Amino acid sequence: MSSRNELGKEFGIRFTWLVRNDRKMLFIGLLKLVNAVWFAGLWQTGFAIGLSLLLWVVFFIASMLIAIRLDRL
Repeated sequence: MSSRNELGKEFGIRFTWLVRNDRKMLFIGLLKLVNAVWFAGLWQTGFAIGLSLLLWVVFFIASMLIAIRLDRL
């Protein structure tokens, strides 16, 4: 089996475990993923000052506060 298939299988197993057992960490991971993708998009545009940058900063701060709060529960 190729390493790509093994990686996909392992990812599927771990993702399924998260969905069933630790939804809090799954949600925090999804927040991180959204922030990373949005940051990459801003990077590609040279962090142009505008609405998208402002929205991301607000979303980033809010999502980190939510993640910290969830982690402490």
